[in-house]
Amino acid sequence: MASSQVWVRYKPDIEDRMSNITKSAMNRGLCNPAPEELRALVLNYLCHNSFPNTARAFVRDTSVKHLDPDGDEMMIPERGSTDTLAATLEDRLTFAEQRKEIRAQILSGNVDEAITLLNSLFPQVLSEDPEDSQNKAPIPPNPDCVPYIPSSSIDATHLALNLRIQAFVEATRSVPLLYPPQPDDSSRTPLTQNLRNEEVCQAQLLHRAQSLYASVHCLTEAKDRALYLDELTQVSSLLVYPTPEDSPMASYLTQERREALASQIDSAILCRMNQPSLSIVELATRYTSFLWSSLHDRHVKPPHKSKWPTGVHLPPSSLQAFKAPETSADSNHHVHIKKSNSEKDSGEPVPEFNLSQFLNSTP
Repeated sequence: MASSQVWVRYKPDIEDRMSNITKSAMNRGLCNPAPEELRALVLNYLCHNSFPNTARAFVRDTSVKHLDPDGDEMMIPERGSTDTLAATLEDRLTFAEQRKEIRAQILSGNVDEAITLLNSLFPQVLSEDPEDSQNKAPIPPNPDCVPYIPSSSIDATHLALNLRIQAFVEATRSVPLLYPPQPDDSSRTPLTQNLRNEEVCQAQLLHRAQSLYASVHCLTEAKDRALYLDELTQVSSLLVYPTPEDSPMASYLTQERREALASQIDSAILCRMNQPSLSIVELATRYTSFLWSSLHDRHVKPPHKSKWPTGVHLPPSSLQAFKAPETSADSNHHVHIKKSNSEKDSGEPVPEFNLSQFLNSTP
């Protein structure tokens, strides 16, 4: 899939960018977040990653129960005690479900249906026509949206071409690729066509290819034209093989290619709608990993433990992750040695942040 790759760039003022979403947590203390903050954090992840049913169940099961003097749950909460997360949930989930449907269509190979949904729900994604923007109400800025450069192009022309190329690829299949995948081998059953239908399909594919080449030649940037012409040369060769799935070009027919395109389109939707490209949890994980890795690469040594704020710990290192648990006898025997070693804690640079080790480590 041709696209201009643009990698994430972190700037020195990332602390200021993080402050918008973490200000409340910082005020209360990162080591002791309030229950409603943890609840909002989990819900943000569920909504961002389009898990509507799980999000509804989570909000329902974690809501505060309002009881009358007899201890029975009241159906209507008292005035001023409205659950803000529950009140705004359906609006957030409508957006999530729309994104999920578009993603499902791409992952299922129904690219033309995905294009129809995009043009209906999010026309800004595939069109930069000023008339389209005039017919739509302006999208207000989102104060919680941290500036972020996605890993693939969100240019409307690139996205439209990528979708059309994928639609061409889907039309060349001789063996269906089902989504979700089936446990048996039924998906490997070749599609059966009579000679007449096959001739019609070939004519339609040739027409699609000609239309794609015409669109690529209209690109204004020379490097984009070269990139997409090379892509079309590779993709067009699928027409040569009776069973493209067994050809050298089979990589264009994989589910991974669908997933890459679906992620690119979803990223573009979020960007055009002024929504965060990452959930708060993922953003915090990337920020933490970058911060500790940068300190480690620069051989920064931590201060003495006596100067650490309450609740602060170094990330678990690979040595700590594989160290055998200590018995009480060993602990008593080495108490003096440990104390001596603690005086040398600042002699080693801080470890890198390893998410897997962090999740598997004990408190």
